[in-house]
Amino acid sequence: MSSPPGLVLASASPQRNKILSQMQCEFISLNPCVEESSDERPYYSQTPFLNALKKALRVSEDYPSSYVIGADTVIEFSGSSIGKPKDADDAVEILKKLSGKRHSVITAVALVHRKNGLRCVFADLSIVAMKELDESLIRKYMDSTNVLDKAGAYAIQENGSMIISGIEGSYDNIVGLPSEKLKIALDAHCR
Repeated sequence: MSSPPGLVLASASPQRNKILSQMQCEFISLNPCVEESSDERPYYSQTPFLNALKKALRVSEDYPSSYVIGADTVIEFSGSSIGKPKDADDAVEILKKLSGKRHSVITAVALVHRKNGLRCVFADLSIVAMKELDESLIRKYMDSTNVLDKAGAYAIQENGSMIISGIEGSYDNIVGLPSEKLKIALDAHCR
């Protein structure tokens, strides 16, 4: 019988897998298969924290001797959170709303080790400034990028320069996993 993996990413996201790989971590990745909560309340809502913890706890049931990472990203704009669009029309409306303005990207992360009783939950916040977007540019962007599975209906790592004028804070956080803060948590708890 093989020993359990030291680190498990509770996510099927290729972007999160890539970030963790670039951190030179050895890990396996699993889809947590949980229903994510969604909440339109203000950005200080606990929704991303609850989703990140829900994902990590679900996978840790199968890997109680491993460190499990769960993450959830939301967009905060004008006092409410924006998740993934419901469909293409919703994506267009979201991008119109963000056009020419700044918004916050919050990624919550949960690091869980069931056997050791560890539950470390934290978040990072970055600011994204959007270009002025007309419907033609929005449609062109959506033709080149799958936006339906992305919070805020965009992906900075996929043709982001078409619609984004600048960022403040962690780029990796905007992609979906704040590598800088995650490294601090892993160093503190896993080594």
